[in-house]
Amino acid sequence: MGRQIKSGLEYFPFDTKFFNNIKVRKLIKYQGGRSIVIYACLLCNIYEKGYYMLWDDEIPFLVSEKTGFEEGYIKEVIKCCFSVGLFDKNLYEKFKVVTSKGIQKRYDTICKISKRKNQIEEFSLINSEEMPISSEEISINSEETQINPEESAQSKVKKSKVNKIKEVKEKFAPPTLDEVLSYFDEKGYTAEVAKKAYDYYHVGKWIDSKGNPVKNWKQKMISVWMKPEHLKVKPLTTELNPKRKRL
Repeated sequence: MGRQIKSGLEYFPFDTKFFNNIKVRKLIKYQGGRSIVIYACLLCNIYEKGYYMLWDDEIPFLVSEKTGFEEGYIKEVIKCCFSVGLFDKNLYEKFKVVTSKGIQKRYDTICKISKRKNQIEEFSLINSEEMPISSEEISINSEETQINPEESAQSKVKKSKVNKIKEVKEKFAPPTLDEVLSYFDEKGYTAEVAKKAYDYYHVGKWIDSKGNPVKNWKQKMISVWMKPEHLKVKPLTTELNPKRKRL
């Protein structure tokens, strides 16, 4: 009888840039710093089971017991997690499943590092192209000097995958503060909103509010930040059918 494969994890990585994540920053802004304790508690519950958990009406009570926060507040934090994209809203509405693409990618990475055979199949949000490439797949042993044709073909495929990932990262060159200030000035907008826009994306590593990397910063500035109220010279407004003062 084979040994049962363990699906849950005993630990999960905590990124040092966790607080740079725009979704996390939104959660803190809308629900306060203590909301991170609740979010971390939910992550522990998910990873303990695997890469997702089924929603249960008792979850707010169980989290309340562990964190000491009121159930009403916990429910509001969980709603906010779905709203800002920390958890996938579509899967929850269809199947009452709590997970996210980021959770599944981290789970897959840990399984590869620990050489587990677990696979993400049910409620998967990532395809094969998005699966993280393990260090074993891109490592080179200096002692292996002889390479046969099959190994050479495989190494080319692996290198092409790595090169594609690097190409996507290197494609976008973040602007400097001076470039952003100059562009806003050229379009007739204030330096104040220009600096505010730059700080917003610079702190967030140029990730937009939806969690997507910024590809064209000028287009993003026009669509999000260049509003009439931010113009240096305010547009004139006229009242239609003004009321006449009685003499």
